[in-house]
Amino acid sequence: MAYKIPIKKARDMAEAFWINGDRRFGHTARGVRDEITTDEKGNVHYFLWGNKIAEHNKQKNVLIVTDAGWQTKTTKDRLNSILAEKRLGRISQKAGKWFIERDDKKFEWSGKETFALDNPEKHLKLFEEKKARLEVKEEKKQREAFVEKKFKENDYFLELVLRKRGYREPYFFLRDKKANEKIIKDALRWYWKQPQSIKDEVEGMLE
Repeated sequence: MAYKIPIKKARDMAEAFWINGDRRFGHTARGVRDEITTDEKGNVHYFLWGNKIAEHNKQKNVLIVTDAGWQTKTTKDRLNSILAEKRLGRISQKAGKWFIERDDKKFEWSGKETFALDNPEKHLKLFEEKKARLEVKEEKKQREAFVEKKFKENDYFLELVLRKRGYREPYFFLRDKKANEKIIKDALRWYWKQPQSIKDEVEGMLE
């Protein structure tokens, strides 16, 4: 019979998750707080208040962690205990937002993360690629917010876009924005489809 780790505190459950599963801890009037189960394929699942927050998929040799929609201190503590057992990183929190960290890499938590256990270097590469994608996404979001603000505040921006679109006398369309809303929206849609060099040229004139 396989040795079972004695569960004296919640942190012991993280060790049990990696070694042998099928454990329970924290029996309350609400039910079982922490539970580890093993399915017919040998995959191990960790439940917190009935919500699955971690899975060790042994077929794919990956760890999948999620907050299950509950970004609470208890959830974060349980996930960090599981990650710490394999030195896979940690989840931190700042200004109400969660972040996933590993080595010197850090990016905003998306609610779910998958760790490749058989190839740490592969996971680190995926980690870096994900961070790069998020940085590009954030940069695009900031640029769009900048343009949106200029669109609302600055007729000069609209004038530049209309000129780039081919209208020779943009002032005519700016006299009554409401009446020419369709033309202005068309110009903006055209603008977003242009090469980055065109956007940089126009937005550079506004800074």
